[in-house]
Amino acid sequence: MKKLLYCLFCVLLTFAVLPSAGCGEKTAEAALAYNDGINEDGSYDTDIYYRNDLLVNHAADPDVLWVPAERDETWGGYFYMYTTNVYYNIIVMRSKDLNNWEKVGMALDFDGTQWCTANIWAPEVAYDEETQKYYLYASAQRASDVDKNSHYEMFVAVSDNPANGFKLYTDKDAYGDRYGTAEPNLSFNVDHTSRKLGDEYDWIAEEQKGTLWCIDPDPFRDDDGQWYLYFRARWEVGGTMQLGMICAVKMIDMVTPDYASFKELLWANYRSEEDYKNGKTFAMETVSETDINEAPHMIKHDGIYYLTYAFGRYQDRTVYCVSVSVSDSPMGDFIKLDPSHGNPSLYMEGYMDQMSGPGHHCFVETGDEIFVVYHSLMNRSTGNSNPRGIAIDRVEFIDGSAFGIESSDYGIETESGTFDALYTNGATWSLQPAPAAISGYKNVAAEAAVTVDDAGEKDTVKYLNDGIFANHTYSKAFEYAADGATEITLSWDSPVTVRAVMIYNSFDFEYAFAKIDRIDLTLAEQPASWTGETLESVYIADLAFHPNYYNEEESFMRPGGSAHASFDEIKVTKITVRISEKLDPLKAAGNALKVSEIVVLGR
Repeated sequence: MKKLLYCLFCVLLTFAVLPSAGCGEKTAEAALAYNDGINEDGSYDTDIYYRNDLLVNHAADPDVLWVPAERDETWGGYFYMYTTNVYYNIIVMRSKDLNNWEKVGMALDFDGTQWCTANIWAPEVAYDEETQKYYLYASAQRASDVDKNSHYEMFVAVSDNPANGFKLYTDKDAYGDRYGTAEPNLSFNVDHTSRKLGDEYDWIAEEQKGTLWCIDPDPFRDDDGQWYLYFRARWEVGGTMQLGMICAVKMIDMVTPDYASFKELLWANYRSEEDYKNGKTFAMETVSETDINEAPHMIKHDGIYYLTYAFGRYQDRTVYCVSVSVSDSPMGDFIKLDPSHGNPSLYMEGYMDQMSGPGHHCFVETGDEIFVVYHSLMNRSTGNSNPRGIAIDRVEFIDGSAFGIESSDYGIETESGTFDALYTNGATWSLQPAPAAISGYKNVAAEAAVTVDDAGEKDTVKYLNDGIFANHTYSKAFEYAADGATEITLSWDSPVTVRAVMIYNSFDFEYAFAKIDRIDLTLAEQPASWTGETLESVYIADLAFHPNYYNEEESFMRPGGSAHASFDEIKVTKITVRISEKLDPLKAAGNALKVSEIVVLGR
C-alpha cells in the first residue's frame, strides 16, 4: 500500500531568523514536512521501503530468478519465485521489487503419469545461455513412498519460459541414455553402467554405501561456465538412515551429472571432513540434538566459495538458521565458519521475536546489492508450526578481520590473510530500504565524511556508515558509542539529493535512544516548492523511534529498527543528527548511547 501523499513545505511549521556565527548575516531555517514511515493503518511507502510482513505465506524453500527484459519480451523484467507450496506442483510468482508478488501459474506441465507426483519440494530454476532454456530442479517422492519420510529423489524439468510449461527431461543425456517419465532422471540409485560414484570418500566403509536419498538441489554456474549441483543427501543402509550431509557433483551439461565427480562435502554436527573422520563434533550444531544439514546454496565472492546451508529442524524457531562454510574450490574441502566469525549468518537468538526459524534460502542480486530470500515460520513468537512465509534481507560481504578471520585456518591462502564474512542485515520485521536498483535511491551515507562531537568514541565512528547494523551478539561491538548526548554530522563534497533518513538504534536496550532530538539538513539549493525567504537549512524535531521495534517490558531490541523520516526530494550538503534521550528508564548503562547505522536514501 502506498502511504498518504504529503507536500514538502505545504505548511510553514516553523520559521526562525538566527545570526550566523561570526557575522551579522541572517540565516533562515524551516521545519521539514515529513512522514515517519508507518501510517496509522500500518501502511508504509513501498516506493522506498520494504517490510517482511510474510504476505507470501504457506510457502517455503524459496528460489528467486531474475529474468531481464532484453532476454524475453514476454516474461522479462521480473523476479520469478519458486517455492514448496501445493506439493503436487509448484506455484510460480513474480515481482518487480522483491516485496510485492503476484501469482502467474503452475510451473510443471505434468499429467499424472510422472513418477514424481507426491511432495514436490525445494525447486530451483537456472537459465542456460547455450540452450536458451530454463531448467527446474526439485526433489519429490513416488506416490507409493509417501509413508517413507526420507525416500526422496531429484528430477530436472525444462521449459522455454520461466513461468510454466516445465516438462520432465526425457531426451538423451550426455551419456546417450534416455529416461522415461516413470523414473528419476537425476538418480544416484540406478545402474549408470560404467559411471560409478566418485571414490573421493573411499574411507567410508563399503557396507555404508546403500541407497542415497536426495533433496534440495542447487545448481551453480562458476565463472568459467562449469555447472555444479549441490544437494542434501542421506544414505540408507540396512533400513537405517545415516547422518544428513551436503553433497556435490559436477555437471556435464544441464541434465547430466558427472557421477564420477560425486563428493560428500558437509556433515551435520561436524565442522569439516577431517573432523568427521576423527569424530570431533561441532558444538554450534550438536547443541540442538539434531542431525540435519540441508538447503545448500552456493555464492562466490572474491574467489572464495561460500557454501551456505540450513541447519536444524525447520520447526525450531531459534535453531533453524542459515550457516556458512568456505573453500577455495567449488568441490571443497569446505570448513564451517567458527561462531565467532559471524556464523550463522542468519538466525534468531533465544529472546528475539521479530522472525522465527529463518532457514532455507537463496541469494539474488539486483544492481550492486545482494539479498537473501528465505522462509520463516508464520508464528514468530513460538515457532513449532508448519505454515511458513517468505522474507528478504540485505547481505553484505564485510572485511573478515573485523571478526578475526584468518584465511589459513580454513585452508585458504589470500594476500590479506583473511577473507570477507558473509553478513546478513537481518532477520528484520521493520522498514528497510527497498532495493536501490528498483527504488532509484541508494544509501549515500556511505559516501559521506562523518564527524562527531567530544562525547563520541572516535574509534567507533566508522560503524555509522559501514552498511551494516548490529544484528547479533557477535556483532554488537559494531556500533558507534557515545558517553552521553551526542551530535553526528555527515557531509558531502558535492550536493546529494536526499529522500529519507534512517537512524538505526543500538542492539542493546540499555544503550538505545528513545528518539532523535533533531536532524538539521543544510540545503544546497532552495526547494522548488518554497516561496519564502531564502533557506539555509531545514530540520526535523523529535523524530520518534517506533515502539514495534523493541520490547520495553522485557527490555530487548528487535534488530534492524530505525527512526526513519521520508520527505520530498531536497538537495543537501550536510546532515547533523542530535541525540540525547535514553530508551531505558532505569539507565542501566548511565547516559551512554549507541547508534548502529545511519542510512541516507538519495542519489
